[in-house]
Amino acid sequence: MFLSRCSLQLRYGTILALLLTSTLLQCIKTQEFSYKYVGCFKDKPDRALSTRIPGNGLSVDECNAKCTASGFQYSGRQYLGECYCGNAGYDKYGSSNSCKCESANVGGYLSCVYEAISQGTPPTLSPAPSLHDDIFDVVIIGSGWAGVAAAKKLLSEGITKVKVIEGRDYVGGRSHSVPLSDGQLVDLGSSWVVNIGS
Repeated sequence: MFLSRCSLQLRYGTILALLLTSTLLQCIKTQEFSYKYVGCFKDKPDRALSTRIPGNGLSVDECNAKCTASGFQYSGRQYLGECYCGNAGYDKYGSSNSCKCESANVGGYLSCVYEAISQGTPPTLSPAPSLHDDIFDVVIIGSGWAGVAAAKKLLSEGITKVKVIEGRDYVGGRSHSVPLSDGQLVDLGSSWVVNIGS
C-alpha cells in the first residue's frame, strides 16, 4: 500500500521535507516493475541464483522488490523466506512441483522463481507546473554526513531537483575543523585517530 501512495506523491511533485532515502529509492525502483511467476525449481548448496539477500522470513513481494532494487531480473524465495537473486541460471538443477510459494516454508532446496517485468517508462520526479524555479522534488534538512550522502545518492539516481538546507556556514554538520591559536587545525565531530606515538 505504501508504494502506491508514494508513486502518487512523486508523480504530482510533492516536496518531501522529511527524507528516508532508502525508502524513497526503493519506492522509485519498485514502481517500474511487475512480477511474473516463472515456476518452482530445485536448488543445491551451490545456488542457481547466487546472490543472497540478507535475512529470513521475507515474503514473495519483499524478495521480488529487494532483488529488483539490487539490479537483478530474477528472484527466488526459498526455505523459510530466504531470498536469492540473479540474471540467469535459475533452472540449473531442473524444475519441481513441490514448492509452497506462499507458505512460510517453501521447502528444502526448492526455489519459487519470479521474473521482474519492466512497465515501460519509469515514474518521473518532476514537480507540478509552476512559475517558480524554487520547487524541488526533495528537500534535505542538514548538510552533515547523512544529508550529503542522501543528496549524492539521489543525484546518482537521476533526481536533480534536490535542495540541501544548512543553518551553518559550512558543510559537514558536526564534523569540521577549527584553528588553534598557533594556526594548527583540530578536527571536531567524527574523526579517525592514526599514527599515535609515531
